[in-house]
Amino acid sequence: MKKLNDEDIQAYFQAGNSGFWKVESEEGKKTRLYTDEITDELFGITEDLSPEKCMEYVAEHIYPQERECFWDYMEELKSHESEAVYRYTHPVKGVIYIRCTGRRVPSPDNMIRIVGYHQEAGDIVHFEKEKLLENRLLQQNQHLKDENKNQISYYKELLDTISVGVLSYTLPEHELVHMNAEAMRIYGVETVGEAQENLGRLIGAVSYLNQNVIEKLMDMRYHDGAVSYECVIPDGKGHLTPAIAKTEIFYTSDGKKTILTTFLDISENVTLKKSLKEAQESNAVISAISKIYWTIYSMNLRTDSFEEVVGGEVMHRLTGSHGCASEAFRTARKSVVSREDQKTMREFFEVTTLAARLQQEETIAREYLAADGHWHMGRFIVKQRDANGTVTEVLYVARDITEEKKQEFEYQEQLKRIAQEAEKANISKTDFLRRMSHDIRTPINGIRGITQIANHFPEDLQKQQECRDKVLTASGFLLNLVNDILDMNKMESGTLQLEEKTFDLRKVLGESTGIVEMQGHEKGISLNLGAVNIIHNQLVGSPLHLQQILQNIGSNAVNYNHVGGKIIVGCQEISSDDRTAVFEFTCTDNGIGMSEEFQEHLFEPFTQENRLEQKANMGTGLGMTIVSQLVKLMGGQICFTSKVDEGTSFVITLPFQISSDRESKMPESSVENVSLKGKRALLVEDNELNMEIAQFILENENMLVRCAWNGKEAVDIFARAKPGEYNLILMDIMMPVMDGLEAARQIRAMDRPDAKLIPIVAMSANAFQDDVERSKKAGINKHIAKPLTGESVIREIKSML
Repeated sequence: MKKLNDEDIQAYFQAGNSGFWKVESEEGKKTRLYTDEITDELFGITEDLSPEKCMEYVAEHIYPQERECFWDYMEELKSHESEAVYRYTHPVKGVIYIRCTGRRVPSPDNMIRIVGYHQEAGDIVHFEKEKLLENRLLQQNQHLKDENKNQISYYKELLDTISVGVLSYTLPEHELVHMNAEAMRIYGVETVGEAQENLGRLIGAVSYLNQNVIEKLMDMRYHDGAVSYECVIPDGKGHLTPAIAKTEIFYTSDGKKTILTTFLDISENVTLKKSLKEAQESNAVISAISKIYWTIYSMNLRTDSFEEVVGGEVMHRLTGSHGCASEAFRTARKSVVSREDQKTMREFFEVTTLAARLQQEETIAREYLAADGHWHMGRFIVKQRDANGTVTEVLYVARDITEEKKQEFEYQEQLKRIAQEAEKANISKTDFLRRMSHDIRTPINGIRGITQIANHFPEDLQKQQECRDKVLTASGFLLNLVNDILDMNKMESGTLQLEEKTFDLRKVLGESTGIVEMQGHEKGISLNLGAVNIIHNQLVGSPLHLQQILQNIGSNAVNYNHVGGKIIVGCQEISSDDRTAVFEFTCTDNGIGMSEEFQEHLFEPFTQENRLEQKANMGTGLGMTIVSQLVKLMGGQICFTSKVDEGTSFVITLPFQISSDRESKMPESSVENVSLKGKRALLVEDNELNMEIAQFILENENMLVRCAWNGKEAVDIFARAKPGEYNLILMDIMMPVMDGLEAARQIRAMDRPDAKLIPIVAMSANAFQDDVERSKKAGINKHIAKPLTGESVIREIKSML
C-alpha cells in the first residue's frame, strides 16, 4: 500500500489547523520566534516581522493576567516537553484560547531551541469524550518523546498508535492511502492488503443514524467540504461498533484528492448510556452533554415515569423534574410542537407503543418544527431490556437542528437551481443543435445544388464561373460559422489567449477598413473615413482580435444596409499617460437599424432580428457576442445607438500599452519578385484531398514537391536527404503514426547544419493562438490556418525564402 510521505503528514496537521513554531534564545540577545503561515494567522500577524519583533508582538498580545504564567511555561519547556492553554488577544477575533505544545531540541551550540505547534483550543475541547481522546494523545506524545523520535517519525508513530481510527483513500480511484491500527481493528481486517481488497464492501456496510448524512457524503465526490456524524461500523464477524466520525476532503502533496475519515469508538465510554451513568457522579459530564441535547429524560416504560437528567428552562417549567411520562410528553407537545407537526409527534411521543417500536431497533428519531420556528430532533434510545428482549427503560434526548435544517433546505434549493440550470442548458443545447443543423445544412445544400447546376452546363464557362463563385461564398459562410463557434467556446471556457505584441495601429485600421470598403463596394455601399486622431501609433496588444472586432462591426454595417448606403468610421486617441493610451473607435451607418426590443438581446448568442429586409443577410448570430466578449477581455467598453430605418452607431473604447520601441520600422521589402521555380519542398499531409490541393499550389509555382503521408515518413525522408536538398517543409499537424509537432522537433534535433535552418511551415485546421504557440515551441517558423488559399500560402513561402 502507498504510505504517507513527509509532506502528506505535514499537510494532515495543517488540515487540522495546527501551526508550527520555533523559539531561539541566546544569552545577551533578544528571544526570536519563527512561525509558519498557520501560526501567523492564529496570532493575527499580517506584517513581515523579524523573528525578534515577532516574539515581542506575541508577548504583547497574551492576555495580561496570563503573561507571567506564559513565561514560566517557556522556562519549563527548556527542561522537558509540556503543554499549556492560554488566552490571547487576537487583533480581529478578540480573546481566544490557544493550545501550545513544545519541547527543546538538541543544538550544537549554546543556543536554546524549542519547537512545537499551536492551535486554537476553542475548536478542540468541547466535550468530555474529546478530553478523553486528548489525554490519550498526550500520553502517546510523552511516550514517543521519551524515545527521542524525530518530528516526522513522531507524527507517523502518532497516527499508528492513537485510539482514533484514521482511514484515507483517493477519489475516484479508491486507492487506500492510510489505515491505522485502530481503523483495522474496528473494521475487522488483519492487513492493509485485505482492507484494500475489500474497501468497497467495508465502506458500504457502515450504517448512519441520520440518513441525510449519506447524501452529504456522496456530494463530497464533487464538492470539497466536511461532514460530522454518528454511525455504526460492522467488522464482518457479527460485532457492531458505534462511532462518532468526521469525513472531509484532503489533498496530498502530489495533488491527489482523498477522503479522510477519523472516527472514535464510543461503544464503551462516550455513548449516552454511559454519559447518563457518569452524570450521576460528574456534573461536568452532564454539562458537556447538555451543550448538544437541551433535554434528556430517563424513562421507565413499565411505570410510565420519567426523571429529568437535563432540562431547559421551558421544558422544566412545563414538565417538572419527574412524574408521569405520558402526561409530560402530552403537555410538552401541545406547547412546543408546531400545529402542522402535532399529529406525527403525537404518534412519536406515544409511550404505550414505544416498547413495540423499539423491539427491533436501538434508537428511533424524528424531526419536527417547533412553535417558535426552530427545528428540533427528538430521539428515544434503548437503555435496558428484560430477559425476553422487551424494552423496559429508555432515554429521550432532544436537540436543536435549526442550522442543519437550514443547510439542508439551502442544499435542496441549490439542487433545484442546478436542475433548473441543467434544464435550461439542455434547452439551449437543443436550440443550438437545431440552429447549427440549419446553418450547416443550408450552405452544404447550396454547394451540392450549385455543383449539380455546374455539371449540367459543362460548356457554359460563364455559368461555371458563377457556380464556382457561389460555392466559395457558401464555403466561406461555413468557415465563418466554424470560426465563430470555436471562438465562443474558447471565450466561454476561459482559454482564449490575447496576443501581447507590438503593432502599427494605422496599419490595422487600414487593413480592416480596406476589407469592409471592398465588401461595401460589391453591394453599392460607400465607406468614408471620419475623424482620425492618433498620437501613439506603435502599441502593444492583440492586433488580431482588434481587427476581428473592427471587421465584425464594419461587416454588419454593410450587411444591414441599403444600396446607396453610407458608412463612416473613425478613431481618436482620447487619453494617455506614460504607459497606456485609450482609443475610441466609431462606426456609423444609415442602414436598416434595430428595434428597441431587439437591442436588449443584441449581444446574446444566436440572436438575430427576424425582419423581412434582413433575410438575405442572415449570419451566424454569434458576431456581436464575440465582439462584446473580446472588448471585455481587452479591458474596454462597447455601446451603441440604433433606430429602425435610420441606422446604427457603435462606439468602442479600448486601452493599449504604448510601445517602448521608438525606432521607426523599415518598410517590408516586396516579395512579389521572388521566384520559387526549381525550389524543392517536402510536403507532409495525411489527407489525400488536402495533399492534392497543397501540391497543386506549389507545383503551380514550378516548385519540385516530395510527398510524405505522416510525420515519421517525413523525418525519415529528411534524414536520408543530402544537406540543403530541400528548401522548405510544409507540415500538417494532426497525422497518424507521428504528428507534425513531434516531426518538427525531431528534425530540429538532427545533427546536421540544415536541420536548424530549413523553414518549416505548419498547415493546420487548429488556428487558435495557443496552437500557434505550440507550433513555435516545436521549432515551426510559420503557422498557416486551413483552408489553404494559393495566394496566402505562396506569400508566406516567398517571405521565408
